[in-house]
Amino acid sequence: MMLISNEISNEISYGTLFSLLEETSQLLGRSVNPTILSQEEFNKRLENQESFLTRILVQPKIWIMGESSDLGI
Repeated sequence: MMLISNEISNEISYGTLFSLLEETSQLLGRSVNPTILSQEEFNKRLENQESFLTRILVQPKIWIMGESSDLGI
């Protein structure tokens, strides 16, 4: 799970988010490992062609909120 939000990345910790996703992990039968990025960090990583991010961008996605056009790429 990847979250790109200036508000979330400044207001919620990884631990808090991980705790909130615990029930979802149990329902899925596997862990959900969130990545929290600000829009600035997302853009920086994209510009640097970070391998994790480039892999994620080409894989199929399930959008919980927003859509691909919200990424600004």
